[in-house]
Amino acid sequence: MKEEKFLCDEEILKWLTEKNLSGIIKGIDQNKGMINEKIASVIYCKGFIKRFEDEYNKIFNSLGFKISRITDDYIYISYMDSEIEFFIASSEFMRRYAKVLFNNKNTIGDSILDKFQLVNTEENINKFIERCNNILENSQYKLKSEVRDGKISNIMNIFKGDFLAKVNAEIFTRNIKKYLVKINKEAKSNTIAFIERINTWNKVTAEV
Repeated sequence: MKEEKFLCDEEILKWLTEKNLSGIIKGIDQNKGMINEKIASVIYCKGFIKRFEDEYNKIFNSLGFKISRITDDYIYISYMDSEIEFFIASSEFMRRYAKVLFNNKNTIGDSILDKFQLVNTEENINKFIERCNNILENSQYKLKSEVRDGKISNIMNIFKGDFLAKVNAEIFTRNIKKYLVKINKEAKSNTIAFIERINTWNKVTAEV
């Protein structure tokens, strides 16, 4: 029964105790050991979140994503057909979306993707850029990461012929990821439409 998933067990009680959340423990006691919507929003215990992995996965699947892993501190998602990962702090996720567990309609749309950030590893970033460039093939645009001191920086280089725009990579990937679910014409037109909103183009004067 779904109600059993909201029962506070020893694992959750231990987690609450370690986090010094005595007020939450008291609230659960008053609620006969059950976790209600308000309390669920502050419980980001890995074991508790994993109880509802299937429910959350249904939402992500409908948007073209899947949960790839859940750790003690973060929730990771990826495209259905790719290993490119995005993450959000478990605490923020539950604060925003615990309410979904108490709403059978699960109608929150793609806003659930907004706070997920691209995992900041060279391999993951390069996979994301490769996906973007595959979608932008035969257009005038091409993406390239910027390397500083041997590390990929938070600057995304977008080329348009002989012109270059440097944008904040975190903001760019956060906003554009929902357009890249499928590699098709719609993804291409949406991605180009987003890039065309950029107005900071400069003539390329040296190799980047």
